[in-house]
Amino acid sequence: MPDAYYFVDVNTTTLEIGAIGVTAAANHSGDSGDDDIHRIFLPSEGQYNKLIAKIAPARLADLSVSS
Repeated sequence: MPDAYYFVDVNTTTLEIGAIGVTAAANHSGDSGDDDIHRIFLPSEGQYNKLIAKIAPARLADLSVSS
């Protein structure tokens, strides 16, 4: 199993990114405990890095989480 899972949390009502980050555990169902939030796992660290490189640094600071 991987040591890290890279993810994006998307609000399914507003279609906004709620969080982006890395976690040590993954349920792979996308369930987050919040009916409006769906967690999407990225396939690799490289894809995660490409995504965060496109996000403005100030906005990225607001979105980044590590759990």
